[in-house]
Amino acid sequence: MELAGKVAVVTGAAGGIGRAIARSLAVRGCHVALADVNEDGLTETAALIGNSVRVTRHSLDVANRDAVAAFPAVVLAAHGHVDVVVNNAGVALSGSFAQLTEAEFDWLLDINLHGVVRMSRAFLPLLQQREQAQLVNLSSLFGIIAPPGQSAYAGRGTGGPRLDRPGSRLAHVRRHRGRHPHPRPTRRAQDPSAVLCDPALLGERFDRADRRRSA
Repeated sequence: MELAGKVAVVTGAAGGIGRAIARSLAVRGCHVALADVNEDGLTETAALIGNSVRVTRHSLDVANRDAVAAFPAVVLAAHGHVDVVVNNAGVALSGSFAQLTEAEFDWLLDINLHGVVRMSRAFLPLLQQREQAQLVNLSSLFGIIAPPGQSAYAGRGTGGPRLDRPGSRLAHVRRHRGRHPHPRPTRRAQDPSAVLCDPALLGERFDRADRRRSA
């Protein structure tokens, strides 16, 4: 997919993988709508991107159903259309299944799982209006290997909506794709103890993968 002149929405864009993806998109000429609950982090991401593309910052909690429902109209007013949505926002909790409370599980799943569903459903009508569109729902390698102490986080990884499956590819619209990558864990504020993987390197890998798919 040629990204120059396109518009992408990236959640969890205040740092980590989300920031790396937003910067990678901008390098390829894609305008970006950055969303996160961390407004200071969004300001830093926007500063790193610079003025080469249009960048807007949006305070958004993907666990807030009403805020997500209203968000497409906000992005549409700022950018005119949407071609790519990257559902990257997520949180982590360390602890065994026995140690974590039901409320803690609910909090994590409301962001990591239900937030993806809300965003996907909210933006699908806008994506379907475009000749080409991409819906990218990030999961985690932990959803496959489920290491000790990550039961809640791994549960989300296996439960994410698989819109990359042929049968659900953006409601069967031609030339519209869904993706479900599983990056390795990175160290961010929500879980500083996570195994470190360089977010910038992940951004470069996503960029190369998209180029291969577009070739």
